[in-house]
Amino acid sequence: NGLCRCPVDIYTHRQMQLLSQVEADLYYLLRWDVENYDIREQYPLPLEETQYICAVSGIRHIQRDHKDTPFTTDQLCTRKDGTLVAYSCKKSSRRISEREKEKLYVEKTYWNGRGVTFILVTHEMIDRTFVDNVREVFFYYDEAYVQDDVQFLKHRIARHEIPVDMSKPLDYESLKDKWII
Repeated sequence: NGLCRCPVDIYTHRQMQLLSQVEADLYYLLRWDVENYDIREQYPLPLEETQYICAVSGIRHIQRDHKDTPFTTDQLCTRKDGTLVAYSCKKSSRRISEREKEKLYVEKTYWNGRGVTFILVTHEMIDRTFVDNVREVFFYYDEAYVQDDVQFLKHRIARHEIPVDMSKPLDYESLKDKWII
């Protein structure tokens, strides 16, 4: 999709490999939820199992250099209660080709067979303001980057110390008046 974002996860300190704008946006939405413990990206599915699903479904397995290659799930989220949620990201729900639908079917069948919720996420589903707010405040999660009052607000918001509606543009001046003494 022409984009690769590599943020460092604020909790695991692992560099993420996010290969599209939708993947990057989803990462920020998932990471904002404090009930999400870990997010693994480009999670490989066992080759033998996807080969079986393809064979019984009459779907051609994905290949590279004429060899079957593993399917991957864009993001696999582990919740604090131990449950898993698998996410596949696509740019638009209106532009999914028949081949992409087949691949999504294999992925969904794999996860559903393990009792894992599988969710397709598209650009249309993303709250742009929410994502932009999260991305902006997460830069200041580490207090070492804080140099002024607004950055300190962002730091406290990133750590969920100041309750704000992330779906609305953040007015740092009014927040400063309320939260900075």
